[in-house]
Amino acid sequence: MKPLTGRIITTNNTNNTNNTSTSNNSGSKNEYRTKEERVAELIPVLIKIRDLGISEEFEGYAKFLSVVRDFINNGTTLSGVIKVPEIGREFAYLFNNKKKFKIDIVLKKS
Repeated sequence: MKPLTGRIITTNNTNNTNNTSTSNNSGSKNEYRTKEERVAELIPVLIKIRDLGISEEFEGYAKFLSVVRDFINNGTTLSGVIKVPEIGREFAYLFNNKKKFKIDIVLKKS
């Protein structure tokens, strides 16, 4: 496997529009990602990780997938670092369900 360093896996929210509204509930309807939006943003990242040869056989990656599933199912804001010592890497992640924040996953040397 080719050595990886720095920020390699990121999803960006492309819906960052500056929407001004005169209604009393401006923006509250679309403030949070739906479950479908969370899935749509994370599936391509998980495919990239799989393409790197990282699988659930690695305990750290299995833990990371558990965090991903929790975020997808519940929309809970989560952040942390999970080490995958079998490959000398760690996943640093920031999952925020608010659309104005990007979802960020970094695979870096540990």
